[in-house]
Amino acid sequence: FRSIGGEGNWDYMAMDSSALKLYVAHGTAVQVVDVNSGTLDDEIPGMAEAHGIALDDSGELGYVSDGPAAEVKVFDRQSLEVIASLPTGPNPRAVVFEPQNQLVLAVSANPQPINPTPAKPDARYSTRGNIKSAVTVIDARQQAVIATILLPGKLGFAQTGGRGIVYINLPDSNQIATIDAGQIQSAILDAKLDAKLDAKLDAKPDAANPTEGVLLDWTRLPRSTGSATDRLRFLPAGPECRDPRSLAVDSGDQRLFVACAN
Repeated sequence: FRSIGGEGNWDYMAMDSSALKLYVAHGTAVQVVDVNSGTLDDEIPGMAEAHGIALDDSGELGYVSDGPAAEVKVFDRQSLEVIASLPTGPNPRAVVFEPQNQLVLAVSANPQPINPTPAKPDARYSTRGNIKSAVTVIDARQQAVIATILLPGKLGFAQTGGRGIVYINLPDSNQIATIDAGQIQSAILDAKLDAKLDAKLDAKPDAANPTEGVLLDWTRLPRSTGSATDRLRFLPAGPECRDPRSLAVDSGDQRLFVACAN
């Protein structure tokens, strides 16, 4: 065993199996560990608090969810320099790279309460009787935010499992939301068409934001355990599972492993 040291909270890790580098979220930096020697190779500073790390499939870029900054930091894996800071929903934690559609999804850990005090409710993240949580969608080709998906309830850890599917824990309902990443672009087009129609009807369109991309409110979709839509499904974690936390995907056999807090 080796200690790489440093101060601050530890969080998620990501392995670059080709370069044999382990990226570790550690306080205000991401530490880069040489797997062969087990020693600290370098670090990526400048985070308010690093949480999750995702690596693209080209070997070029990495993505860090910076919680207090409400950003995803994009870094060059050769120079380890941050090349972009992209806005997200509040307090992003889990972040995943979906290779089939070249998308990065950043999951906000803290949903907005229905009636925050003393501030007024944020209409984007609160609805009658429900809590909305945000998933920020980033186009990895353009390094730009293209959408913010609102989902019901509290969101947790996320994983990709191949075939364009992203899995996200819903701890407060003991379910796993599955998003078909290939359907996000069509949902964006639908939202833009709806916004144009609203504008023609002299309504106030609420489908686009220059920093958050198109707003996709999926909180009203049926929260069933079957197939809700082609874009979003909810899977039960099982009667013995309470508060699902970590996830792992066997993409070959299409099996999802869920670790529960109990």
